[in-house]
Amino acid sequence: MEEVAKFQARRRWAKVAWVYSALLLIATVMLGTFVVAFLASLKDNPLEQPFKFNFAQVQPSNWSAAYDLGKQGNNAPMFGGFAPGAEIEFEVTYAVEEGKELATPIIEVPRRRPGTGMAAAITTEFASDYATVSEPVLVDEGKQVTFIEKRGRRETQKQGHSKTWKFTIKYQGDGPEVATLPVTVEVPRGQVLVDSTLAPSRMERRGRVAAWDNAAPGVIGYVFKSYVRVYTESVS
Repeated sequence: MEEVAKFQARRRWAKVAWVYSALLLIATVMLGTFVVAFLASLKDNPLEQPFKFNFAQVQPSNWSAAYDLGKQGNNAPMFGGFAPGAEIEFEVTYAVEEGKELATPIIEVPRRRPGTGMAAAITTEFASDYATVSEPVLVDEGKQVTFIEKRGRRETQKQGHSKTWKFTIKYQGDGPEVATLPVTVEVPRGQVLVDSTLAPSRMERRGRVAAWDNAAPGVIGYVFKSYVRVYTESVS
């Protein structure tokens, strides 16, 4: 009888272990799905494949840069913006293979409607109407650098040299506060962006154009851009 009792006790504990293991597995799957969905909502490209857990919005260096840029643009390090008196300093570093020359980048504040939906439809104030961009100034030059050139999903490591340019964006005259300051930096084919004050939102024209949706975002406006946009559009 004692052996039977021990056997039944072991069976009960085995059942308990199976139940708790199943519950733990279900909880892990559900929580993991939520975490991945939340992280995807922070990305500039939520549908990026393959999914990467290390992206611009979770990097402390970008938090610090977004904080400083928001302060320079609107004295609002949390939510950023572009307001009268703004003077934003920005740097970009490009590399190219040995034997090729680096051309000075072309900086532009494009006329872009922020977000989507009704808020974008009723936007009447654009940063491009008030922004003045200085000529890029060469501030550093690297003789030997190793960089990664991306072509679609293919990444190729190359050797070459780099140059760093600095430019300033100023709010010209008086006017309204503008929520976003879009910026594009264009270079000839073959030049690769290897560093910048703030990581770009995306690369366009097969890597020739680096685009920032907002060059003065503030730390919250940068990390939680989608949530801030949805809230702003809903209130508007």
